[in-house]
Amino acid sequence: MGSHKLKLSTSLPVPLILVSLFLLLSPTTPHCEGESLHGSFEAPEGWISVGRSAWVGELGRHGTRALEGSSTEAAMVWKSQALEDTDWSQAQVLEGWLEVDEGEAWLEVEILEGDSQKPLAKWSTPKVHEGEGWRYVAVETEAIPTLKNGVASATDSCCQTAEVRFGVKGKARLDDANLFPFSPKIVANGDFQASLDRKGRIPMWSEETVKDLFEGTSSGKMMVPFQLLPYEVSKTPDKALVLSPSTEWHAVSSINYPVLPWTDRFSIKAEFQCLGGITDPPYTLKGNRELQKFFSNLPVNPADTVPAGQIITVWSDDYAQNVIRVDKGEIERTPAVSMLPGWQRTITSGPLTPPEGATCLRAVLVAHRTAPKDQPGGLVYFDNVDIRTLPPLEKKVKVWINQVGYETKGPKSAVIATNFFPADTTTGTLRIVAEDGALLFETDFASSGRMRGQNNADWGWWFWRADFTDLESEGVCLAKATIGGIEGQSHAFEIGKDLLFRELANLMVDFFFVQRCGYEVPGWHAACHLDDAKLPDGAHRDLTGGWHSAGDYNKIQWEYGDGGVVYSLLNLAERNPGFFAAKDRDSDGLPDIQDEARWGAKYLAKVQNPETGGFLGHIEQGPDRKTWMNWVAPEKTTDSVVGTADDPIVRPEPGSSPLALSGWLRVAKVLEGRAIENSFRDHARRLLEMYKRESPDGGAGPLVLLSVLDLYALERDSDALNYTRKTAEALLTQTHPSGQLKGGYDDSGDIPAAALATFALRLPEDPLTPKIRETLEDHLAPFVSRPDNPFGISRQKEGPEGYYFDPTSALGVNYLIACRAWSALLLHRLLKDPRALVYATDHLDFILGKNPYDLCMLEGAGSFNPPRYHHRYIKIPGHETGAVPGAIPNGFVRDVGGHDRPGFDLSTKGREYPSYRTSEPWLVHNVFFTLALAEMP
Repeated sequence: MGSHKLKLSTSLPVPLILVSLFLLLSPTTPHCEGESLHGSFEAPEGWISVGRSAWVGELGRHGTRALEGSSTEAAMVWKSQALEDTDWSQAQVLEGWLEVDEGEAWLEVEILEGDSQKPLAKWSTPKVHEGEGWRYVAVETEAIPTLKNGVASATDSCCQTAEVRFGVKGKARLDDANLFPFSPKIVANGDFQASLDRKGRIPMWSEETVKDLFEGTSSGKMMVPFQLLPYEVSKTPDKALVLSPSTEWHAVSSINYPVLPWTDRFSIKAEFQCLGGITDPPYTLKGNRELQKFFSNLPVNPADTVPAGQIITVWSDDYAQNVIRVDKGEIERTPAVSMLPGWQRTITSGPLTPPEGATCLRAVLVAHRTAPKDQPGGLVYFDNVDIRTLPPLEKKVKVWINQVGYETKGPKSAVIATNFFPADTTTGTLRIVAEDGALLFETDFASSGRMRGQNNADWGWWFWRADFTDLESEGVCLAKATIGGIEGQSHAFEIGKDLLFRELANLMVDFFFVQRCGYEVPGWHAACHLDDAKLPDGAHRDLTGGWHSAGDYNKIQWEYGDGGVVYSLLNLAERNPGFFAAKDRDSDGLPDIQDEARWGAKYLAKVQNPETGGFLGHIEQGPDRKTWMNWVAPEKTTDSVVGTADDPIVRPEPGSSPLALSGWLRVAKVLEGRAIENSFRDHARRLLEMYKRESPDGGAGPLVLLSVLDLYALERDSDALNYTRKTAEALLTQTHPSGQLKGGYDDSGDIPAAALATFALRLPEDPLTPKIRETLEDHLAPFVSRPDNPFGISRQKEGPEGYYFDPTSALGVNYLIACRAWSALLLHRLLKDPRALVYATDHLDFILGKNPYDLCMLEGAGSFNPPRYHHRYIKIPGHETGAVPGAIPNGFVRDVGGHDRPGFDLSTKGREYPSYRTSEPWLVHNVFFTLALAEMP
């Protein structure tokens, strides 16, 4: 779609089921999905005053500017300039935000025939009334045929115009107006612009595997040359896919895309052209004359020798294992040698309704050969392939909540998603009911609009947020939302005091226990990796113990590895010691949670470098990648005999585990209280001395600050206190102009803020604490304001080029989400600002089910967990899904097309295990989640 050409004129002062293809995909740059009306109104262009109106400052919803209008009668007060390039053959959405001082206001869009300006169709949003504040409105247009002089036209694609209008009866303002296609961008590399991979393959496209679509055999060439466009149209020609059938037909298919949940109707379209008398296309164009010369030298072929093009839709089940149905579009051809001046024609397949059981669909592009065997098979060009979601037949309302539940006195909210916007209202109703159906709470809520990621990647739903914080009745509940007469219902959830701690704390302990290495875990695995590990110089050192870092058996010596586990477990244990007292699986007198911390402390002592006080490098399971990638039960990875060829190895690069310092000290205190000898204090001292040597001015970072704080708290060591202050002072100097602290994930200040808040909570009378409080108050406002969406979830990267999910889709970031919750909870403890508690709750809610997949990403909790995990424990009989109690997988990444909206591998078939990008557990996720649990109020 082209860009709108607008100028402002005024006389007075804007859950996807993800198949596991991530390992095969090349990162792509998603196409921008929306089309602006210049509706932010920060710049004076694109709109024309047609009544009593003004371009006002300081009254906008976002930014400073908005359009304002007033009228005693219902009238249009502003209209956009003519929109000339919108594709009205697909459904569009008009949206905006209205604030009404008096009376009512609305938006409308009208389609006009290009030459006569005859009205063809008009749609209006629901009306907003005074006193409702800024209110989101939207309306879907219907797809209408391209018309010229009242007749459907297949050749003129730009013969319609449109106007968007702002209507008022009374006085109102408009901001953040936008017009965009109903269907989000789905296909990746549908324009074939992505570079070929190292093997010359076309990203996201491959030979079709179903070989019985037609009679005869399928073979031919698949190429990506430049399009044949006139030089004056495109001095840098785009690329197109070209098929040259050598037998009866040749077919190429896209990757399999999910059957998206927000609709039940799809269509596929592409631009195409057929050319006879040639087998290979020209790959370069130097100008229009050479192009004309090329065509003039082609033989004139009979029409029945020109190849034909076709689109086919293949529907399949989970992980595309079985084809359920094939829908074939019409076989079409273009006249021979008709490439100039505008060669593209549109070919379509649909509307299509998915068959029962279909979770995937793919577009198949087919070239049919018609020429005799002794003549060239010809060429079929395809370009701009697009899978579109059409307005649904069935309206849906989804209700997403924290599937574990909510704290009695804490924030409570639900996110509602609809695949429609109601025609006559801007609000819905939320009812919370008890198990017996009794009404506990009722409230109205308004729409939050659409969600869009990087490059305007539309998430496909209308979102609504409903707050029920005032409900404090304890028990099991359901949330029911009604919008436009359609009702949706959530999973069951509970409201209770200390609910998340009570329900999830022991699951955290169990997860780490099952992840133990070098230990027989009953019901899971025998003692494993007893030959850990071979040092870089070839010598062996006993490095058994610790925890398997993730779904593999490596042991990573980094900030949030084993040292983070020990620290987080001890924080959790200290929150409520009595809660854990009865859990003692080995009857040694230590509760399981302290046993687990002791297990980690012993391992950390083994991997400490006695010469430097620091840590040895990562331990990898095997001397080569082949061993590392061996999918077997842990005790079968190596022979557990020291000195043989399969001994795990220690990487030469040194590790880092600053939280081990605190862990050792606190485990030592526990053991000394039971008269159990240990040397953990000595290990802590050696590590501290290393930090003092390397960072004498206190620049060792926030994790060292947390550890040295504990050293002072336990030993009242004045040197430790001085070093703590130096470290805190160094962090205080690192702020953005907004006041937000630097450092942490995405330079958000989350981890530095957590460390400084801990300092102020532990040392309230310290002279540095007032400065810390002041800095954290400045940090809090920009930090908690970053989420601007109904889920309340922050982006992985903020700013104009920001995104929710990394463009590489390397792996999900549940660790980041839990880390930010932990940081905000500490800020809330210190500053008592309710915004911090809402922020933290939203982030934990997202992990626990309040997300677009309705997926609780903590195994053993909630109503719907991932069906399987990327974990080598799948090779343990009885654990074929790899589901470890309490496991938190990596989480959401970009969808399979590379667009910045959530994707998750929910496959149950196909490969033996799902994608690691979404589905692999990792210690760091549980470390931060455990830290957050420990700080819950």
